[in-house]
Order: sequence, then structure tokens, then C-alpha cells
Amino acid sequence: MLQIGAQTKIYISTFAIDFRLGIDGLCAMIKSQFNLDPMTGALFAFTNNRKSGIKFIIYDGQGYWFCYKRLSQGRIQWWLS
Repeated sequence: MLQIGAQTKIYISTFAIDFRLGIDGLCAMIKSQFNLDPMTGALFAFTNNRKSGIKFIIYDGQGYWFCYKRLSQGRIQWWLS
């Protein structure tokens, strides 16, 4: 079970990513772009150029949770872009 509590750090990418990236690609990006360890238990959020989808990745101590939401219409209101 995924638990996100008050102590969980959340990092939101200010740049769009290629949504063909999977867990390994996102972990490599977290290491290179954020200079962080993706296995710390922090939640990382990414969007694509069109803002039609969002990806989340978090490590829970046993493995990665990877969540992808694609909107059927409209766009995500990404306040950071």
C-alpha cells in the first residue's frame, strides 16, 4: 500500500519530459536533472509538452510506484510553466 504522509517530499518538474520514458528513464532523469536519489521515498511529478498527461514516481522501500494519468480532453493546469 502506498502511503504519502506529511513527511513525504514532493518534487514537481518545471520542464516537460518525453512520456516514452519509463521507470528507469525517469530515475536517470531524477539523478541527472535534480541531482537527487530516486530511492529516498520522495514523490516526483512530471508532465508532457501538451499538458495532456501527468506521471508520478515514488519508491516505497520495496519497489517503485509508477502512476500515469492521460486526460481524454482538456489539459492539466501546470502553474509552473
